[in-house]
Amino acid sequence: MAKAKKTRAQVMSEGLALVNMSRLQRGQEPLTPQQWADKNRPRKPTEKAVMDALTRKVKAIEAGDHRAAPRVRAPNVPKPSTKKPQMIDAALKAAVRKSGRSYYDLGQAAGIAPSVILRFMSDDPQAGRGGDMRLSTAAKLAAELGLVMQPAP
Repeated sequence: MAKAKKTRAQVMSEGLALVNMSRLQRGQEPLTPQQWADKNRPRKPTEKAVMDALTRKVKAIEAGDHRAAPRVRAPNVPKPSTKKPQMIDAALKAAVRKSGRSYYDLGQAAGIAPSVILRFMSDDPQAGRGGDMRLSTAAKLAAELGLVMQPAP
């Protein structure tokens, strides 16, 4: 006679009974059916990787070996950059100096007043805004100098 195939609910119920029996023997509280279902639901690969790493870390800490506990890091998260980014204003000022062109010539070609470039290039706070310019103006100047902004590697 062929054995009847068990349904998923029957298998889950038997598994819950076995787990709860084991938990009671160890002096732990039994799981509810909802806790059992949550614990055994299918997981996404990234979620599973994080859960596995957390489980390893907890076991290592419980064993008293804090240094052996692996660092938990969410998958596909880039590491923070250790390079100091170059400031946009410093790069633009260096490009203006390197070009060797006059402020008047640069201003005429970029469509901005030479006095704006002079104020930007001076670090004297008494000279108006003192080394500052609007982003739209900086973009015009950068385009004239052939500068292109790129994300840091």
